[in-house]
Amino acid sequence: MIINPKYIFIFYTFLIIIASIIALTTFKITYADTNITIDSITVKSDFPKNIVFEINAQASEEINTIKIEYKAIEGRSTSYGYADFENGKKVEAIYNLPTSSGQGFIPPGTKLTYQIEIITSSGKTLKSKISEFTYFDNRFEWSTLKNDSAIVHYYGPTKSRAETILDTTTNTITDMSKLLGISEVQPITVVAYNNVRHMSSALPKRAAAVSQDLVTEGTAWPDKRTVLVMAFGETFAGITAHEVMHVLIHDAAKHVYAAIPTWLNEGLAEYANFESSSSYAQSLAYAIFTRKLKPIWYLQTFSGTPDEILIAYGHSKSVVSFLIKTFGEKKLAILMKELQKNPDIDQALQTTYGFNQHGLDSQWRKSIGLEPLPNPKELEKIQEKRRTELKEITKEKDNEESLETQSSPQINETDSEEIITEPISSNCTILKPRNTTNENTREIGSISFVLFPILFLAVNKFRNRKK
Repeated sequence: MIINPKYIFIFYTFLIIIASIIALTTFKITYADTNITIDSITVKSDFPKNIVFEINAQASEEINTIKIEYKAIEGRSTSYGYADFENGKKVEAIYNLPTSSGQGFIPPGTKLTYQIEIITSSGKTLKSKISEFTYFDNRFEWSTLKNDSAIVHYYGPTKSRAETILDTTTNTITDMSKLLGISEVQPITVVAYNNVRHMSSALPKRAAAVSQDLVTEGTAWPDKRTVLVMAFGETFAGITAHEVMHVLIHDAAKHVYAAIPTWLNEGLAEYANFESSSSYAQSLAYAIFTRKLKPIWYLQTFSGTPDEILIAYGHSKSVVSFLIKTFGEKKLAILMKELQKNPDIDQALQTTYGFNQHGLDSQWRKSIGLEPLPNPKELEKIQEKRRTELKEITKEKDNEESLETQSSPQINETDSEEIITEPISSNCTILKPRNTTNENTREIGSISFVLFPILFLAVNKFRNRKK
């Protein structure tokens, strides 16, 4: 029997392929057969400090590394940390994931995915399955309402408010997605607190001036798709819409979200807010009256005194509302697409509308009866000239004072009110004056305080004359 050499070649080739597959499979099985066992994984909330991971594991050889990988459900980046334990064949490990520090802040209500990796002294590894954990403020017993668009966590007898928040979130997603040019939105989580004291403990620490003069009514972490709202007062639904809008802006901007100027971000959020605080409009009116209104291109971030921040919110809302109402909603979606291509706001505005920030600022000022400002370069020259003149005046004043043998202590104007240098929009926040009054209204109160004794004496004198 003669066998064709062609078939012999095919036969041996087939044998070689089969042998290779068997060898590879055997290798993988041997590599995976590490004799590592994870006995238990416990994850719990230690609000407001940590998320605590407790891992019990054992192996046929010494375990020297336990790695915890985690990320927010919709987050783009994965983080990791290493558990503390004594090396051995059987270990009890613990890892505290900080939740209250800086850029790593994790708000209550955030859903995380995590995976545990065990590594032995010889380099053998075992990974757990990917699991989920929702970080809660464990001071309260939480209830949940949800639909396809939103999840609302609440506590206490506030179900009706939670239902309003759920409806508001859903409606905001529906209405504002079209404005921003978004076709698909993943669920957004809203955590509802009942009062200022409860909510303040769940927020990152801010500058003293913010805590003292301004109340945080809502805040959002768009990358984690989590929103905190103070579900108390008359405007909590509008606040919800504001914060949910921040998450939607994040969806529209995608990878360039951090480059979105704060005036556009907060202005759009306030555009979505159908119960906006009157303090923003009042602050804007005050700024116009006192000539404290900054150019819009100065509002890339919000900082300064509490009153300046309130002005910035009112200013941004007015500009964005003007932009949308004058040029239409469709243009806004185009603007967001342009920002994805190039996060330079001036170029994106120029491509979409035919003008940059200065042009927008000028048109808006004309619409409210104000004269346009010089362009940024000319304005900077004017301001630099004023700064130089001020330095010369200050220098002359200092020279005069130095000639005096005795001088009284001088008060620096910047010391009279704390300046907030931390960008307010770092995690997107809606604020209101703590006592529903800001600096401009306090000025009126101060005048009343002075005039009241005078009026009182005048009235008494008039009464005595009648007698």
